[in-house]
Amino acid sequence: KYLPAWLLIASHYNLQKNIEKSRKYYLKAAEEGLAKGYIDLGISYAGDVSLPSSQFKKDLKTLPQEDIDQAIGYFTLAGEAKY
Repeated sequence: KYLPAWLLIASHYNLQKNIEKSRKYYLKAAEEGLAKGYIDLGISYAGDVSLPSSQFKKDLKTLPQEDIDQAIGYFTLAGEAKY
């Protein structure tokens, strides 16, 4: 399996601001059993919610509900995978 590689590829695309491609590889890692992929997918939609609210990368008040729902879904999957 190439789990860590999927996350590295996703991070590479994320740094290039190619969010769609990064999400593709985060999902690939998650679907192959690396729950961190789900966490990173959620972060790609809602920002890093583990940081204090003043440090969010994205303002949850201005995010589309669809993005919030996507993030919740991926964070839930990560939780179900015991991450």
